Order: sequence, then C-alpha cells, then structure tokens
Amino acid sequence: MIVCPSCKHEEFEGALFCNECGAQLPGTPQTGTKNIQRMAATETLQPLRPKPTETRSSSGAPPTTSIDAPIAIYVMDAGQIIPLAGRDEFTLGRSSEQQTVLPDLDLSPFQAYEKGVSRLHASIRVNSNPVTVTDLGSVNATRLNGQRIPPSKPIPVQHGDILTLGKLKLQMIIRK
Repeated sequence: MIVCPSCKHEEFEGALFCNECGAQLPGTPQTGTKNIQRMAATETLQPLRPKPTETRSSSGAPPTTSIDAPIAIYVMDAGQIIPLAGRDEFTLGRSSEQQTVLPDLDLSPFQAYEKGVSRLHASIRVNSNPVTVTDLGSVNATRLNGQRIPPSKPIPVQHGDILTLGKLKLQMIIRK
C-alpha cells in the first residue's frame, strides 16, 4: 500500500494520485507516454486523434467551436476540442505498448499517463438523453464538477460540466 503524504489515506500500489484528496503519490514516475503506430488496415479501429479547432473563451464557459458534432470535449490544459461523433458511446483513456484493448479516445497526447488517466478510464454515452459519463473502475477516479462519481454507474452530464480523469480536466460541450 502507498500512504498519501497529504491526508494519510492508503492507496494500492500503482496509484498515481490519492483518491481522497487528489495529491500526487510518492514514487510516481515522470516518464513520457509513447504513441503507438497502427497499420493502415486497422484505420477504422484507431482511437480518435485530437485536432485544434476551437476559439478560446475568456469567461470560463466552454469555448465556441466550428465543429458540426453536437457533442465535444474541450481538453482544458491543451486548449483543444475533440468532437464525439459517429458512435453511441466512447471510451476515454490512454494507450500503452502491448495493450490489446484500446480506448476510442486516446488521451495520451495530453500527458494522460502523468496525470493518472487509466488505460480504459471512463465512457461517455452521447446518444442518450441526457448524455452520461461512467467511470470504468479507474485507479485514480473520475470526478464530475469536483465530485467523485461511483464506478459503473452512468451519471448525467450537461453543457459546461468539468470531468476530471485523474488530474486531466475535460469540459463537456453539448449542443443538442
């Protein structure tokens, strides 16, 4: 077990952040992530790759976007918008070498490993009313507007809500 230096909560080996207070745990590796190259034959199975297409907002509201998708995710630290279209549900996480099951949305380009994002961290169901997020049993938790959500339970999200996967902050853009 790892003991949090801030709140003394015990975490399992391998956790990067404390589930109680969010502090980074001792011994967290500071190595970078690697992108996995894929063959052209698997093109339709590749995780989505983010592309910058936003206009930043100074008010704290989600940015305006020229994306046609009714639902998107704004990666707050990177200032990038990722549209969610073409599927009913998207898994969010990070890819790593020798991983057989890949997330639909690979957050590795946003320092997902360093920020405590699990390989399959959460899912977003976009064709439900309301849109929902589900934690997939992640090590470092999923938070909705600062409140930890329970694993395996779909939780409704609204336009402007902040999802935190480990320490990676994402803002929901919903124009339904």
